[in-house]
Amino acid sequence: MWSRGGVDGRAWRGRGGARRWRAPPRPVLPLLVVLALGGCAEESGVGVPVMPRFDDARLALGRTVWMGHCRACHLLGVGGTAPMSDPTKLAAHLARPRAVLEQSLIRGMTGETGRVLMPPRAGNPSLTDLELHAALEYHLAALGALHPAPRP
Repeated sequence: MWSRGGVDGRAWRGRGGARRWRAPPRPVLPLLVVLALGGCAEESGVGVPVMPRFDDARLALGRTVWMGHCRACHLLGVGGTAPMSDPTKLAAHLARPRAVLEQSLIRGMTGETGRVLMPPRAGNPSLTDLELHAALEYHLAALGALHPAPRP
C-alpha cells in the first residue's frame, strides 16, 4: 500500500512493518516527447541548419566546443543573437575585426544597458584560449559553408 508521507513529499510503503522511502514517480512522457521530436526540425525544413563537419583537426575541435557551448544560443538566435540560418543578421556582427570577436569570446559581451549578451568564455571558465579560438574558426567556417558568397 502506497501513501504520501513526510515533509518532503516522498512516499513510503509499509510491508510487514518495514518502511521503505521512495521518491514518487515523475512524469516521463513530456521528456520522451521532447526527445522524440528533437530531431524532427532538421528534416522538416523549419529553418534549423545542419551544422557542417570539416576534416581539419582544428575545425573538428572547434565544432566540438561550438556544439557543446555555443550552439545553445547561436544556432537558433536565442537571447538576441543572430541565428545561423539568417546571414543578413549575421553580416553586421561578423563585419567586426577578428581581434574584436576573439576578445568578445574571452571577456564576454554586454549591451548598452549593461545586460550580459554573452558570458565570458562562453559561460565555461574551463575553456582554454585554444578551444575558444577553434570555436570561432569553426563558427566562421560553418557560416561560409552554410551561406556561400554569391559568385559573379
